Amino acid sequence: MYRKVLIPLDGSPFAERILPHIERLISSAETELILFHVVEPFHHVVSPETRAGLTDAEITNFRESATLYLKRVRGELREMGLQAHVQTAHGDVASAICDTAQAQGADLIAMTTHGRSGVGRWAFGSVADRVIRTASQPVLLVRGTTDTPSNGEIRRILVPLDGSELAERALPHATKLAQEKDAEVLLVRAVEPLTDLEFAGLFASWESPEAVYQHRQTAAQRYLEQVQQDLKVAGVPSSTLVDEGRAADLILDTVEAENADMIVMSTHGRSGLARWVYGSVADKVLRNATCPLLLIRAIEMRGDQR
Repeated sequence: MYRKVLIPLDGSPFAERILPHIERLISSAETELILFHVVEPFHHVVSPETRAGLTDAEITNFRESATLYLKRVRGELREMGLQAHVQTAHGDVASAICDTAQAQGADLIAMTTHGRSGVGRWAFGSVADRVIRTASQPVLLVRGTTDTPSNGEIRRILVPLDGSELAERALPHATKLAQEKDAEVLLVRAVEPLTDLEFAGLFASWESPEAVYQHRQTAAQRYLEQVQQDLKVAGVPSSTLVDEGRAADLILDTVEAENADMIVMSTHGRSGLARWVYGSVADKVLRNATCPLLLIRAIEMRGDQR
């Protein structure tokens, strides 16, 4: 599915926690892995707020040390039957990751969302935030506290949808992954609580909140069943879940209840007057999910909800 994967590493054990998930994700030994480290143009002095620029000699030394580190990791991956090469850069970490992914023709960036802060370490949370907002490639994210997978199988993929074409941008990725892994796709849609404005509008329409909720739930279920038919044509088994509540909470609860192995979702969709923006639904999912999250950055386009 993925031909070339860029894996940013900062030298910390937390950052390396992405590696077992990479082994589980890729299906072919022909996939090229790029182990990547960025030397920042400064180092901390006394506190993170006090910075001093690196000399050319220091930059060279740091890059040489980083290369040795990446070669060690490469050796470990080769023992797993995975092919990788190493690359270093100097500059802003998030920018270097996105630029290198583009220049190398990577079709996936895979990284943890938290490394180890301190001298010479990336603030991985902020780096991941910027990469997600900037990169054109899908980004596989694993929290530094996520458990190492106990087996090599991806059996259940959760795909949250809100009825928009933007959110549906995640479906081709989930479908292809499910086909390769012989996995099931679980389609999830939240029926959000009525807003104050919507409640006020009920007085004019004489509809009860219960009737409005039932209508929304029925429409949401029909929509997921339409998507389910597309998956059936693709030979992918699937199930659906519609429930009332906030989207992020429903996603996180369903991951636990259904033992989902991965979440595949767009970073931007539309649900009524509200927006699934990275800073809300995807952000909360990213910061609390107990399984890997594959984020597809959807480019906004015109289109009606289904």
